[in-house]
Amino acid sequence: MGCDIHGVFEVNVKGKWWAFDHINNNRRYAWFGILSGVRYDGPFCDSQRWDPRDNKDNASVAWLSICTDWGPDLHSHSLVTMDALEQANEAMRGPEADEAGSNVDYEPLPDLDALVDCFIFGGHQEEIKMRLTLREIMELPATATMKDQAVRERLRMVVAYDN
Repeated sequence: MGCDIHGVFEVNVKGKWWAFDHINNNRRYAWFGILSGVRYDGPFCDSQRWDPRDNKDNASVAWLSICTDWGPDLHSHSLVTMDALEQANEAMRGPEADEAGSNVDYEPLPDLDALVDCFIFGGHQEEIKMRLTLREIMELPATATMKDQAVRERLRMVVAYDN
């Protein structure tokens, strides 16, 4: 029996988290295992697990909506930092790449200069349309990069697994 990973990328704008993209929904169990530390050494530790229903001030409306829709079948809610995402991708390209059959990132880091089409509110259904770059949304200077820790701290991926 398999499970899927569900999640969104979020950006912090003036202290509030907003979902701006769904993560890749294709099954890639080797990557899931690397990310969560199930089948391989992963970047996660227990302190990164969280319950978005208990942390409503720190969860985007979209993520709370997804959690409500899935109910208790969605479990192991986790915050994924950009550092952890990068580590999971590096591990996927590492020795496990042959077994996993991939040399590319399963879920690449966000591109600051890519257009964000919308903020997501209700899972897949409700969106606010826009056409701004992530850099513009975050009000970053042209010199800012994904290597800047201050930029990384304002971006995250939230994920959970279904049964």
